[in-house]
Amino acid sequence: MDSKQKKGINNVDVRIGVGVVLALLIAHLIPGDLVQKLAACTAVIMCTQENASFGWRSALTRVEGVVIGGVIAVLVVLLDGLGGNDYVFMLLCGLGTVASLCGCRAVGLPAIAARVGCITFALVTLVMPGQGRIGYALLRLLGTAVGAAVALLVSWVYDRWIAKGKRA
Repeated sequence: MDSKQKKGINNVDVRIGVGVVLALLIAHLIPGDLVQKLAACTAVIMCTQENASFGWRSALTRVEGVVIGGVIAVLVVLLDGLGGNDYVFMLLCGLGTVASLCGCRAVGLPAIAARVGCITFALVTLVMPGQGRIGYALLRLLGTAVGAAVALLVSWVYDRWIAKGKRA
């Protein structure tokens, strides 16, 4: 454990917990499983920061990584649909992973965001078979966007009202 890291529950922990509950509630209230619970909660966990301004950059970075990995995954899914050969698909997955990493770096994302892009690529290409993966990619992006928005909202409310009240 980092020597500077305090033991016990801190403000970011509480924000993440509240954010996860809100993301799950939103996913539950929106009909048709349009908001992927896992994507939304993961985005809350990864995007919640010490304050809303740090969270904003984290949220944008995460969404960018998901978009890049998702777009490349959709291209691989489309190419896989043309051939259907398992060995070609494996090669496409390797090439797609490299393309996701390079795409993220090309737009200046940090290394962790490039890994997020690769995880999105892997999830979209490997979680289910067939063309349903394209819909999955869109739902993953929507879930990530919802989770990132929830993380920002929770941090903003905390910064605006709760932390401000403690300082007064």
